[in-house]
Amino acid sequence: MYALVVVGVPVAIGVFVLARFRVFWREGWAAVAQPWGRVLAASVGLAVLTEIFEKQLGHVPGVPKFFLEELFELVAAIGFFVAAIGRRVVSL
Repeated sequence: MYALVVVGVPVAIGVFVLARFRVFWREGWAAVAQPWGRVLAASVGLAVLTEIFEKQLGHVPGVPKFFLEELFELVAAIGFFVAAIGRRVVSL
């Protein structure tokens, strides 16, 4: 059961995206044209960069070990929230 959740869910999402790649591509670029979409894209970029440089962020002198990593993750999460609220307001 655990393997089904760990492997099955990502595979199902991947198959879904591959089957509808053109729609995802078109809608993704349409979202970036909106203000909330730009906030979402910046937040995703910050979250990805934080994960890529996670180890290096822990070795910055003058700040506690996990401070920058957690700060950037918090800022990205706030961006996700703001984008979701912005999308909801635009949709109404």
